[in-house]
Amino acid sequence: YKRMQGEGIKIYAQVKSVDEVISKAKQSGGKLFGEVMVIPKVGKVAFLNDTEGNVIGVWEPEKA
Repeated sequence: YKRMQGEGIKIYAQVKSVDEVISKAKQSGGKLFGEVMVIPKVGKVAFLNDTEGNVIGVWEPEKA
């Protein structure tokens, strides 16, 4: 069995700025996996691929 990219356990981290994390990840060789999602009354969510192919979720809560 070969794991498909994006499959498996995903780690989510709450961050102050999804856009800033994406920028830093890209500078370090990471890639945006899919598109940034804005969820009304919840916040902004994005998934990143690190240089090892792992998928990491980042979540920026909506500002009150």
